[in-house]
Amino acid sequence: MNDNQLTRNEFEFNSDPSKPLNRKTLLGYGVGNLGYGMVLQAMTIYLVFFGTTLLKIPGSVLGIIISMSVIWDAISDPIMGSISDYTRSKRFGRRHLYILIGSVGVAFFNAILWTLNENWSLNTKIILVVIIVIGVKTFSTVFVTPYLALSGELSEDYYERTTIQSIRTIFLVLGMAFTVVVGMTYFLRPTVEFPMGQLNRSGYMYLGFSISIIMIISGLITYFSTKKYIPLLQSKIHKDHQGEKPKVIPQLKVDFKELSSNRNYFYVCLAYLSANTASAIIGSVGLHVFTFTFRLDSLTIGIVFGSLFIFMILSQPFWIKYSRKEDKRNAAIVATIIGIVACIVFLMAVVFKNFVVANPYMLLPFSALAGFSVGGLLTLPLSMVGDTIDIEEAHTGRRSEGLYYGGITFSYKASQAIAIFIVGVLLDMSGFDPDLTLQMPSTEIILGLILSIGSLLAFTLTLYAYYRYNLSHNDIVEIRKKSKEKQNDKKSE
Repeated sequence: MNDNQLTRNEFEFNSDPSKPLNRKTLLGYGVGNLGYGMVLQAMTIYLVFFGTTLLKIPGSVLGIIISMSVIWDAISDPIMGSISDYTRSKRFGRRHLYILIGSVGVAFFNAILWTLNENWSLNTKIILVVIIVIGVKTFSTVFVTPYLALSGELSEDYYERTTIQSIRTIFLVLGMAFTVVVGMTYFLRPTVEFPMGQLNRSGYMYLGFSISIIMIISGLITYFSTKKYIPLLQSKIHKDHQGEKPKVIPQLKVDFKELSSNRNYFYVCLAYLSANTASAIIGSVGLHVFTFTFRLDSLTIGIVFGSLFIFMILSQPFWIKYSRKEDKRNAAIVATIIGIVACIVFLMAVVFKNFVVANPYMLLPFSALAGFSVGGLLTLPLSMVGDTIDIEEAHTGRRSEGLYYGGITFSYKASQAIAIFIVGVLLDMSGFDPDLTLQMPSTEIILGLILSIGSLLAFTLTLYAYYRYNLSHNDIVEIRKKSKEKQNDKKSE
Protein backbone atom coordinates (compact mmCIF):
# COMPACT_ATOMS: atom_id res chain seq x y z
CA MET A 1 0.00 0.00 0.00
CA ASN A 2 1.48 3.39 -1.00
CA ASP A 3 1.61 6.50 1.21
CA ASN A 4 -1.30 8.11 -0.59
CA GLN A 5 -3.59 5.12 0.07
CA LEU A 6 -2.45 4.88 3.67
CA THR A 7 -3.15 8.55 4.21
CA ARG A 8 -6.65 8.38 2.75
CA ASN A 9 -7.62 5.39 4.92
CA GLU A 10 -6.04 6.87 8.02
CA PHE A 11 -7.89 10.15 7.65
CA GLU A 12 -11.39 8.79 6.99
CA PHE A 13 -13.89 10.01 9.55
CA ASN A 14 -17.42 8.64 9.88
CA SER A 15 -19.82 6.93 12.21
CA ASP A 16 -18.03 3.87 10.87
CA PRO A 17 -14.38 5.01 10.62
CA SER A 18 -13.60 2.35 8.03
CA LYS A 19 -16.02 3.89 5.49
CA PRO A 20 -16.04 7.26 3.68
CA LEU A 21 -19.00 9.60 3.91
CA ASN A 22 -21.95 8.14 2.06
CA ARG A 23 -23.76 9.90 -0.77
CA LYS A 24 -26.89 10.54 1.28
CA THR A 25 -24.90 12.40 3.92
CA LEU A 26 -22.94 14.40 1.35
CA LEU A 27 -26.11 15.48 -0.46
CA GLY A 28 -28.02 16.10 2.75
CA TYR A 29 -25.26 18.32 4.07
CA GLY A 30 -24.82 20.12 0.76
CA VAL A 31 -28.51 20.94 0.28
CA GLY A 32 -28.32 23.30 3.27
CA ASN A 33 -26.50 25.70 0.99
CA LEU A 34 -29.40 25.77 -1.47
CA GLY A 35 -31.68 28.13 0.46
CA TYR A 36 -28.72 30.10 1.80
CA GLY A 37 -27.42 30.59 -1.75
CA MET A 38 -30.82 31.94 -2.80
CA VAL A 39 -30.95 34.48 0.02
CA LEU A 40 -27.31 35.42 -0.48
CA GLN A 41 -27.78 36.00 -4.19
CA ALA A 42 -30.99 37.99 -3.68
CA MET A 43 -29.20 40.28 -1.24
CA THR A 44 -26.23 40.59 -3.59
CA ILE A 45 -27.77 41.03 -7.02
CA TYR A 46 -31.20 42.55 -6.32
CA LEU A 47 -30.95 44.65 -3.17
CA VAL A 48 -28.91 47.57 -4.57
CA PHE A 49 -31.05 47.64 -7.72
CA PHE A 50 -34.32 47.24 -5.75
CA GLY A 51 -33.29 49.90 -3.24
CA THR A 52 -32.03 52.53 -5.68
CA THR A 53 -34.39 52.00 -8.62
CA LEU A 54 -37.68 51.01 -6.95
CA LEU A 55 -37.46 52.31 -3.38
CA LYS A 56 -35.62 55.44 -4.58
CA ILE A 57 -33.04 55.31 -1.78
CA PRO A 58 -29.81 57.13 -2.79
CA GLY A 59 -27.04 54.72 -3.75
CA SER A 60 -24.55 56.16 -1.26
CA VAL A 61 -27.06 55.83 1.60
CA LEU A 62 -27.94 52.28 0.65
CA GLY A 63 -24.26 51.44 0.26
CA ILE A 64 -23.52 52.68 3.77
CA ILE A 65 -26.49 50.77 5.24
CA ILE A 66 -25.55 47.49 3.59
CA SER A 67 -21.84 47.90 4.28
CA MET A 68 -22.39 48.61 7.97
CA SER A 69 -24.70 45.60 8.27
CA VAL A 70 -22.13 43.40 6.53
CA ILE A 71 -19.36 44.69 8.83
CA TRP A 72 -21.51 43.71 11.82
CA ASP A 73 -22.18 40.38 10.12
CA ALA A 74 -18.48 39.82 9.50
CA ILE A 75 -17.38 40.74 13.04
CA SER A 76 -19.97 38.39 14.52
CA ASP A 77 -18.75 35.40 12.48
CA PRO A 78 -15.67 34.48 14.56
CA ILE A 79 -17.68 35.09 17.74
CA MET A 80 -20.46 32.83 16.50
CA GLY A 81 -17.88 30.25 15.50
CA SER A 82 -16.36 30.27 18.96
CA ILE A 83 -19.80 30.06 20.59
CA SER A 84 -20.56 26.95 18.54
CA ASP A 85 -17.11 25.50 19.33
CA TYR A 86 -17.90 25.73 23.04
CA THR A 87 -21.56 24.74 22.89
CA ARG A 88 -22.26 21.45 24.70
CA SER A 89 -25.67 19.94 23.98
CA LYS A 90 -26.33 16.21 24.04
CA ARG A 91 -29.33 16.64 21.76
CA PHE A 92 -28.06 19.27 19.31
CA GLY A 93 -24.28 18.98 19.57
CA ARG A 94 -22.20 22.04 18.76
CA ARG A 95 -23.70 23.07 15.43
CA HIS A 96 -27.18 21.71 14.77
CA LEU A 97 -29.31 23.97 16.98
CA TYR A 98 -27.83 27.04 15.28
CA ILE A 99 -28.53 25.59 11.83
CA LEU A 100 -32.22 25.38 12.78
CA ILE A 101 -32.45 28.82 14.41
CA GLY A 102 -30.48 30.49 11.64
CA SER A 103 -32.50 29.05 8.78
CA VAL A 104 -35.82 30.21 10.30
CA GLY A 105 -34.49 33.67 11.19
CA VAL A 106 -33.01 34.27 7.75
CA ALA A 107 -36.25 33.17 6.09
CA PHE A 108 -38.37 35.52 8.21
CA PHE A 109 -36.38 38.70 7.62
CA ASN A 110 -35.77 37.91 3.94
CA ALA A 111 -39.51 37.50 3.35
CA ILE A 112 -40.42 40.92 4.75
CA LEU A 113 -37.54 42.76 3.04
CA TRP A 114 -39.11 42.56 -0.41
CA THR A 115 -42.54 43.82 0.77
CA LEU A 116 -41.28 47.38 1.43
CA ASN A 117 -43.32 50.04 -0.35
CA GLU A 118 -41.78 52.80 -2.45
CA ASN A 119 -44.58 55.21 -1.41
CA TRP A 120 -43.47 55.31 2.22
CA SER A 121 -41.34 58.25 3.35
CA LEU A 122 -37.61 58.08 2.71
CA ASN A 123 -36.79 58.01 6.44
CA THR A 124 -39.25 55.16 7.03
CA LYS A 125 -37.77 53.14 4.19
CA ILE A 126 -34.23 53.72 5.42
CA ILE A 127 -35.05 52.71 9.02
CA LEU A 128 -36.86 49.55 7.90
CA VAL A 129 -34.06 48.58 5.51
CA VAL A 130 -31.54 48.99 8.34
CA ILE A 131 -33.55 46.76 10.73
CA ILE A 132 -34.39 44.09 8.17
CA VAL A 133 -30.95 43.86 6.57
CA ILE A 134 -29.26 43.59 9.97
CA GLY A 135 -31.77 40.84 10.84
CA VAL A 136 -30.92 38.91 7.68
CA LYS A 137 -27.20 39.30 8.28
CA THR A 138 -27.37 38.31 11.96
CA PHE A 139 -29.29 35.10 11.34
CA SER A 140 -27.08 34.38 8.31
CA THR A 141 -24.15 34.29 10.72
CA VAL A 142 -26.07 32.07 13.14
CA PHE A 143 -26.72 29.63 10.27
CA VAL A 144 -23.70 29.64 8.00
CA THR A 145 -20.78 29.69 10.46
CA PRO A 146 -21.79 26.49 12.31
CA TYR A 147 -22.88 25.03 8.97
CA LEU A 148 -19.41 25.51 7.46
CA ALA A 149 -17.73 24.34 10.66
CA LEU A 150 -19.72 21.11 10.40
CA SER A 151 -18.10 20.46 7.01
CA GLY A 152 -14.69 20.61 8.69
CA GLU A 153 -15.78 18.01 11.24
CA LEU A 154 -17.41 15.52 8.88
CA SER A 155 -14.11 14.52 7.27
CA GLU A 156 -10.42 14.78 8.00
CA ASP A 157 -9.41 13.35 4.63
CA TYR A 158 -7.34 15.73 2.49
CA TYR A 159 -9.16 14.84 -0.72
CA GLU A 160 -12.63 14.24 0.67
CA ARG A 161 -12.63 17.79 2.04
CA THR A 162 -12.59 19.08 -1.53
CA THR A 163 -15.45 16.75 -2.50
CA ILE A 164 -17.57 17.99 0.43
CA GLN A 165 -16.93 21.62 -0.50
CA SER A 166 -17.60 20.89 -4.17
CA ILE A 167 -21.03 19.44 -3.40
CA ARG A 168 -21.73 22.37 -1.08
CA THR A 169 -20.70 24.71 -3.91
CA ILE A 170 -23.02 22.96 -6.39
CA PHE A 171 -26.02 23.56 -4.13
CA LEU A 172 -24.88 27.12 -3.47
CA VAL A 173 -24.72 27.76 -7.21
CA LEU A 174 -28.09 26.08 -7.80
CA GLY A 175 -29.57 28.42 -5.22
CA MET A 176 -27.92 31.43 -6.80
CA ALA A 177 -29.08 30.29 -10.24
CA PHE A 178 -32.67 29.92 -9.06
CA THR A 179 -32.64 33.45 -7.68
CA VAL A 180 -31.29 34.95 -10.90
CA VAL A 181 -32.51 32.70 -13.71
CA VAL A 182 -35.95 31.79 -12.35
CA GLY A 183 -36.20 35.23 -10.80
CA MET A 184 -35.55 37.05 -14.07
CA THR A 185 -37.42 34.68 -16.40
CA TYR A 186 -40.48 33.98 -14.24
CA PHE A 187 -40.98 36.31 -11.26
CA LEU A 188 -39.57 39.35 -13.08
CA ARG A 189 -40.51 38.36 -16.62
CA PRO A 190 -41.52 41.14 -19.04
CA THR A 191 -45.23 42.05 -19.14
CA VAL A 192 -47.32 44.61 -20.96
CA GLU A 193 -47.20 46.85 -17.90
CA PHE A 194 -43.50 46.20 -17.26
CA PRO A 195 -41.59 45.58 -20.54
CA MET A 196 -38.44 45.51 -18.37
CA GLY A 197 -39.60 42.96 -15.81
CA GLN A 198 -36.87 43.87 -13.32
CA LEU A 199 -38.86 47.06 -12.62
CA ASN A 200 -41.90 45.09 -11.36
CA ARG A 201 -41.96 45.49 -7.55
CA SER A 202 -44.52 42.72 -6.87
CA GLY A 203 -42.25 40.19 -8.59
CA TYR A 204 -39.62 40.74 -5.90
CA MET A 205 -42.20 40.05 -3.17
CA TYR A 206 -43.24 36.67 -4.60
CA LEU A 207 -39.63 35.75 -5.27
CA GLY A 208 -38.72 36.63 -1.68
CA PHE A 209 -41.49 34.47 -0.23
CA SER A 210 -40.44 31.50 -2.40
CA ILE A 211 -36.80 31.83 -1.35
CA SER A 212 -37.71 31.96 2.35
CA ILE A 213 -39.77 28.77 2.15
CA ILE A 214 -36.90 26.93 0.45
CA MET A 215 -34.46 28.30 3.05
CA ILE A 216 -36.39 26.62 5.86
CA ILE A 217 -36.81 23.35 3.98
CA SER A 218 -33.12 23.08 3.04
CA GLY A 219 -32.05 23.85 6.62
CA LEU A 220 -34.29 21.06 7.92
CA ILE A 221 -32.90 18.59 5.38
CA THR A 222 -29.34 19.31 6.49
CA TYR A 223 -30.31 19.01 10.14
CA PHE A 224 -31.99 15.62 9.78
CA SER A 225 -29.37 14.27 7.35
CA THR A 226 -26.44 14.95 9.68
CA LYS A 227 -27.88 14.78 13.20
CA LYS A 228 -26.83 11.10 13.47
CA TYR A 229 -23.24 12.38 13.68
CA ILE A 230 -23.86 14.45 16.81
CA PRO A 231 -22.74 11.73 19.30
CA LEU A 232 -19.63 10.97 17.25
CA LEU A 233 -18.70 14.63 16.84
CA GLN A 234 -19.16 15.19 20.56
CA SER A 235 -16.83 12.28 21.30
CA LYS A 236 -14.18 13.77 19.01
CA ILE A 237 -13.91 16.97 21.05
CA HIS A 238 -10.43 17.12 22.54
CA LYS A 239 -10.33 16.17 26.20
CA ASP A 240 -9.11 19.68 27.11
CA HIS A 241 -12.53 20.95 25.95
CA GLN A 242 -14.67 18.34 27.67
CA GLY A 243 -17.03 19.76 30.25
CA GLU A 244 -16.17 23.37 29.43
CA LYS A 245 -18.81 26.07 29.56
CA PRO A 246 -18.98 28.57 26.69
CA LYS A 247 -16.37 31.25 27.45
CA VAL A 248 -16.21 33.13 24.23
CA ILE A 249 -14.26 36.31 24.98
CA PRO A 250 -11.38 34.80 27.03
CA GLN A 251 -10.95 31.91 24.64
CA LEU A 252 -11.09 34.17 21.59
CA LYS A 253 -7.92 35.87 22.80
CA VAL A 254 -6.11 32.54 22.92
CA ASP A 255 -7.58 31.24 19.68
CA PHE A 256 -6.98 34.47 17.76
CA LYS A 257 -3.32 34.32 18.78
CA GLU A 258 -3.08 30.89 17.20
CA LEU A 259 -5.14 32.07 14.25
CA SER A 260 -2.93 35.11 13.61
CA SER A 261 0.22 32.99 13.62
CA ASN A 262 -1.19 30.61 10.99
CA ARG A 263 0.40 32.11 7.89
CA ASN A 264 -1.30 29.85 5.35
CA TYR A 265 -4.71 30.49 6.86
CA PHE A 266 -4.11 34.23 6.52
CA TYR A 267 -3.38 33.92 2.79
CA VAL A 268 -6.42 31.69 2.19
CA CYS A 269 -8.59 34.33 3.88
CA LEU A 270 -6.98 37.13 1.86
CA ALA A 271 -7.51 35.20 -1.38
CA TYR A 272 -11.12 34.42 -0.46
CA LEU A 273 -11.76 38.06 0.47
CA SER A 274 -10.34 39.47 -2.75
CA ALA A 275 -11.97 36.87 -5.05
CA ASN A 276 -15.32 37.48 -3.43
CA THR A 277 -14.82 41.23 -3.75
CA ALA A 278 -14.79 40.63 -7.50
CA SER A 279 -17.91 38.47 -7.24
CA ALA A 280 -19.62 41.09 -5.06
CA ILE A 281 -18.87 43.81 -7.60
CA ILE A 282 -20.37 41.67 -10.35
CA GLY A 283 -23.38 40.89 -8.19
CA SER A 284 -24.09 44.37 -6.84
CA VAL A 285 -23.64 46.37 -10.06
CA GLY A 286 -24.16 43.61 -12.63
CA LEU A 287 -27.90 44.17 -12.95
CA HIS A 288 -27.29 47.88 -13.51
CA VAL A 289 -24.67 47.13 -16.19
CA PHE A 290 -26.75 44.57 -18.06
CA THR A 291 -29.87 46.74 -17.84
CA PHE A 292 -28.44 50.16 -18.65
CA THR A 293 -25.04 49.62 -20.32
CA PHE A 294 -25.97 46.69 -22.56
CA ARG A 295 -29.77 47.34 -22.49
CA LEU A 296 -30.73 43.69 -21.99
CA ASP A 297 -34.24 42.61 -21.08
CA SER A 298 -34.82 40.31 -18.11
CA LEU A 299 -34.93 37.14 -20.25
CA THR A 300 -31.54 37.83 -21.82
CA ILE A 301 -30.07 38.72 -18.43
CA GLY A 302 -31.39 35.39 -17.15
CA ILE A 303 -29.65 33.56 -20.00
CA VAL A 304 -26.33 35.37 -19.47
CA PHE A 305 -26.34 34.74 -15.73
CA GLY A 306 -27.70 31.23 -16.25
CA SER A 307 -24.75 30.28 -18.44
CA LEU A 308 -22.39 31.61 -15.76
CA PHE A 309 -24.01 29.37 -13.14
CA ILE A 310 -24.01 26.37 -15.49
CA PHE A 311 -20.25 26.67 -15.93
CA MET A 312 -19.78 27.08 -12.17
CA ILE A 313 -21.48 23.71 -11.69
CA LEU A 314 -19.83 22.00 -14.68
CA SER A 315 -16.42 23.11 -13.41
CA GLN A 316 -16.68 21.14 -10.15
CA PRO A 317 -15.51 17.71 -11.42
CA PHE A 318 -12.62 19.45 -13.17
CA TRP A 319 -11.44 21.27 -10.03
CA ILE A 320 -11.70 18.08 -7.94
CA LYS A 321 -9.57 16.11 -10.41
CA TYR A 322 -7.16 18.94 -11.15
CA SER A 323 -6.54 19.64 -7.45
CA ARG A 324 -5.77 15.94 -6.92
CA LYS A 325 -3.26 16.00 -9.77
CA GLU A 326 -1.64 19.42 -9.28
CA ASP A 327 -2.62 20.12 -5.62
CA LYS A 328 -5.08 22.69 -4.34
CA ARG A 329 -2.79 25.75 -4.45
CA ASN A 330 -1.93 25.34 -8.13
CA ALA A 331 -5.58 24.70 -8.99
CA ALA A 332 -6.57 27.92 -7.20
CA ILE A 333 -3.92 29.86 -9.13
CA VAL A 334 -5.24 28.54 -12.46
CA ALA A 335 -8.82 29.43 -11.45
CA THR A 336 -7.72 32.98 -10.62
CA ILE A 337 -5.91 33.44 -13.92
CA ILE A 338 -9.06 32.35 -15.77
CA GLY A 339 -10.96 34.99 -13.77
CA ILE A 340 -8.49 37.67 -14.85
CA VAL A 341 -8.99 36.68 -18.49
CA ALA A 342 -12.78 36.91 -17.97
CA CYS A 343 -12.41 40.48 -16.67
CA ILE A 344 -10.36 41.47 -19.71
CA VAL A 345 -13.03 39.97 -22.01
CA PHE A 346 -15.72 41.96 -20.21
CA LEU A 347 -13.66 45.16 -20.43
CA MET A 348 -13.50 44.70 -24.20
CA ALA A 349 -17.28 44.25 -24.25
CA VAL A 350 -17.65 47.60 -22.47
CA VAL A 351 -15.30 49.31 -24.91
CA PHE A 352 -17.33 47.95 -27.84
CA LYS A 353 -20.68 48.21 -26.07
CA ASN A 354 -22.62 49.33 -29.15
CA PHE A 355 -21.68 46.10 -30.90
CA VAL A 356 -22.66 44.08 -27.81
CA VAL A 357 -26.01 45.90 -27.52
CA ALA A 358 -26.80 44.68 -31.04
CA ASN A 359 -25.35 41.21 -30.32
CA PRO A 360 -26.00 40.53 -26.60
CA TYR A 361 -24.95 36.90 -26.70
CA MET A 362 -21.38 38.08 -27.26
CA LEU A 363 -21.38 38.25 -23.43
CA LEU A 364 -21.54 34.45 -23.19
CA PRO A 365 -17.73 33.93 -23.43
CA PHE A 366 -17.41 36.15 -20.35
CA SER A 367 -20.08 34.09 -18.58
CA ALA A 368 -18.30 30.82 -19.40
CA LEU A 369 -14.87 32.02 -18.26
CA ALA A 370 -16.16 33.73 -15.13
CA GLY A 371 -18.31 30.74 -14.18
CA PHE A 372 -15.45 28.28 -14.59
CA SER A 373 -13.17 30.52 -12.52
CA VAL A 374 -15.58 31.28 -9.70
CA GLY A 375 -16.55 27.60 -9.48
CA GLY A 376 -13.00 26.80 -8.40
CA LEU A 377 -12.60 29.86 -6.19
CA LEU A 378 -15.72 28.94 -4.20
CA THR A 379 -14.68 25.32 -3.58
CA LEU A 380 -10.91 25.20 -3.20
CA PRO A 381 -10.27 27.77 -0.44
CA LEU A 382 -12.85 26.25 1.92
CA SER A 383 -11.18 22.88 1.46
CA MET A 384 -7.82 24.53 2.15
CA VAL A 385 -9.14 25.98 5.42
CA GLY A 386 -9.61 22.43 6.71
CA ASP A 387 -5.95 21.79 5.96
CA THR A 388 -4.83 24.88 7.87
CA ILE A 389 -6.81 23.67 10.91
CA ASP A 390 -4.52 20.63 10.91
CA ILE A 391 -1.73 23.08 11.77
CA GLU A 392 -3.70 24.30 14.79
CA GLU A 393 -4.23 20.71 15.92
CA ALA A 394 -0.50 20.00 15.62
CA HIS A 395 0.34 23.03 17.78
CA THR A 396 -2.43 22.96 20.38
CA GLY A 397 -4.20 19.59 20.19
CA ARG A 398 -7.47 21.41 19.41
CA ARG A 399 -9.54 21.80 16.26
CA SER A 400 -11.51 25.06 16.35
CA GLU A 401 -13.51 24.60 13.14
CA GLY A 402 -16.10 27.16 14.22
CA LEU A 403 -13.55 29.91 14.71
CA TYR A 404 -11.60 29.12 11.55
CA TYR A 405 -14.66 28.93 9.32
CA GLY A 406 -16.02 31.99 11.10
CA GLY A 407 -12.85 33.76 10.01
CA ILE A 408 -13.25 32.70 6.39
CA THR A 409 -16.86 33.87 6.33
CA PHE A 410 -15.60 37.10 7.90
CA SER A 411 -13.35 37.46 4.87
CA TYR A 412 -16.26 36.84 2.53
CA LYS A 413 -18.56 39.32 4.25
CA ALA A 414 -15.82 41.94 4.58
CA SER A 415 -15.46 41.73 0.81
CA GLN A 416 -19.19 42.32 0.47
CA ALA A 417 -18.97 45.40 2.68
CA ILE A 418 -16.03 46.80 0.73
CA ALA A 419 -17.59 46.15 -2.68
CA ILE A 420 -21.10 47.35 -1.89
CA PHE A 421 -19.90 50.55 -0.22
CA ILE A 422 -17.63 51.40 -3.16
CA VAL A 423 -20.30 50.51 -5.72
CA GLY A 424 -22.91 52.62 -3.88
CA VAL A 425 -20.66 55.68 -3.89
CA LEU A 426 -19.58 55.15 -7.50
CA LEU A 427 -23.21 54.80 -8.59
CA ASP A 428 -23.94 58.31 -7.33
CA MET A 429 -20.70 59.67 -8.83
CA SER A 430 -21.44 58.05 -12.20
CA GLY A 431 -24.54 60.20 -12.64
CA PHE A 432 -26.91 57.25 -12.38
CA ASP A 433 -30.54 58.44 -12.30
CA PRO A 434 -33.13 55.83 -11.13
CA ASP A 435 -35.91 57.77 -12.87
CA LEU A 436 -34.34 57.25 -16.31
CA THR A 437 -34.78 54.05 -18.31
CA LEU A 438 -31.93 55.20 -20.58
CA GLN A 439 -28.86 56.59 -18.80
CA MET A 440 -26.38 59.13 -20.14
CA PRO A 441 -23.76 57.51 -22.45
CA SER A 442 -20.99 58.43 -20.00
CA THR A 443 -22.90 56.76 -17.16
CA GLU A 444 -23.34 53.59 -19.20
CA ILE A 445 -19.58 53.38 -19.78
CA ILE A 446 -18.72 54.14 -16.14
CA LEU A 447 -21.03 51.39 -14.90
CA GLY A 448 -19.26 48.89 -17.16
CA LEU A 449 -15.82 50.08 -16.04
CA ILE A 450 -16.77 49.74 -12.36
CA LEU A 451 -17.52 46.07 -12.96
CA SER A 452 -14.63 45.16 -15.25
CA ILE A 453 -11.74 47.12 -13.73
CA GLY A 454 -12.88 46.62 -10.14
CA SER A 455 -13.07 42.85 -10.62
CA LEU A 456 -9.73 42.79 -12.42
CA LEU A 457 -7.97 44.50 -9.50
CA ALA A 458 -9.61 42.13 -7.01
CA PHE A 459 -8.55 39.02 -8.94
CA THR A 460 -4.99 40.35 -9.15
CA LEU A 461 -4.83 40.50 -5.33
CA THR A 462 -6.29 36.97 -5.22
CA LEU A 463 -3.46 35.72 -7.43
CA TYR A 464 -0.85 37.29 -5.14
CA ALA A 465 -2.38 35.62 -2.05
CA TYR A 466 -2.42 32.15 -3.59
CA TYR A 467 1.21 32.46 -4.66
CA ARG A 468 2.06 33.13 -0.99
CA TYR A 469 0.18 30.02 0.25
CA ASN A 470 2.51 27.02 0.49
CA LEU A 471 0.70 24.01 2.02
CA SER A 472 0.71 20.83 -0.07
CA HIS A 473 -0.66 17.32 0.34
CA ASN A 474 2.73 16.06 1.53
CA ASP A 475 2.88 18.83 4.15
CA ILE A 476 -0.52 17.80 5.52
CA VAL A 477 0.58 14.15 5.68
CA GLU A 478 3.59 15.12 7.78
CA ILE A 479 1.58 17.47 10.01
CA ARG A 480 -1.02 14.81 10.75
CA LYS A 481 1.61 12.18 11.44
CA LYS A 482 3.21 14.49 14.01
CA SER A 483 -0.18 15.21 15.58
CA LYS A 484 -0.86 11.50 15.91
CA GLU A 485 2.57 10.92 17.45
CA LYS A 486 1.88 13.63 20.05
CA GLN A 487 -1.49 12.07 20.89
CA ASN A 488 0.12 8.64 21.30
CA ASP A 489 2.84 10.13 23.53
CA LYS A 490 0.19 11.71 25.78
CA LYS A 491 -1.70 8.42 26.06
CA SER A 492 1.46 6.58 27.05
CA GLU A 493 2.28 9.11 29.82
